Amino acid sequence: MRPLVPKKQTRMHSLNRMIFIGLFAGVTITAMIWLRVPFRIITPIFWMSLVGVGLLNALIILRRRSSRRPWVPILAAIVAVTLVYLFPELFGPACGNIPRAFAKANCPNKCLIKVCTKWVPGPSPQCPNPGPGGGCCKKYETRCKKNCGGPPPPPPVLPPTISGSLACDSWGAGGWCIGNESLYLSATEPQGNNVLISGDIDGTPFSCPTGAGTASCSVALPEGAGTANYTATSSTGQSASGSIAYYHDSTPPLINGTYAGTSGSNPWYVSVVELSASASDPTPVSPHSGTSGMATFDYNLNTGGWGSFGGTLSLSDGVHS
Repeated sequence: MRPLVPKKQTRMHSLNRMIFIGLFAGVTITAMIWLRVPFRIITPIFWMSLVGVGLLNALIILRRRSSRRPWVPILAAIVAVTLVYLFPELFGPACGNIPRAFAKANCPNKCLIKVCTKWVPGPSPQCPNPGPGGGCCKKYETRCKKNCGGPPPPPPVLPPTISGSLACDSWGAGGWCIGNESLYLSATEPQGNNVLISGDIDGTPFSCPTGAGTASCSVALPEGAGTANYTATSSTGQSASGSIAYYHDSTPPLINGTYAGTSGSNPWYVSVVELSASASDPTPVSPHSGTSGMATFDYNLNTGGWGSFGGTLSLSDGVHS
């Protein structure tokens, strides 16, 4: 024989089950909205749950006709569950990952934007005159623009900058420095962090002292024609690079000459004298390559004027310079 359960207790159990089922269904649909489940799946679940909750409400109301007290929790449950069903977009995620019902209240007017929530492609019976996007928007929703009105985003971390220039105390022709030549480097770190200048001169590495925010240094350049590469590296890991070509020749060319003839005394020659001469440009020290080369090799015999030296001069009787 089954124990008798008080009628009032049975009715309360039914009421609790109805409220639990309704709230569970509402929370489930809200979760599906947050998970971006397609509405073609949410819609049938929505109607099935709404009909089920409605039937349970009707049964409980019919059983409790003699009392008015169940109306208060029943109506509260209906309002709570139906609010989720009828206005699901209010509980969807908005900017700041909070429900739209609360996000809109805290959204400035300048941040409110219209978003199309129902798009119909066209041309079609629902969209006979499609717009620029090839369709028609049948339903709009006002939302809060993401990151609008909130704290400004952090400023971007900018890379350092570096510049290089050549300094020469005596310039020659064709861009060649015929005196002391140096490479002057200057770097700036926009955030004020430490910055290091380093690089190489034709493969030979160099580095300069680290500076906070700015750094500069001067590097002596060797003889020859080459390329200087330089880089500024910030403590943030970002860097900037550059390069510059240089031409440095501070060593004068060499001239060699010989006389050929019959020697007399005091130191005269008693025959025609053949004068031979040559000029050369010294080769820079390895590993740097490139020389300026010989541009001209001229002579001036007895103040008669300058001319290109052909390789040999024949000197007859007399004193010559």
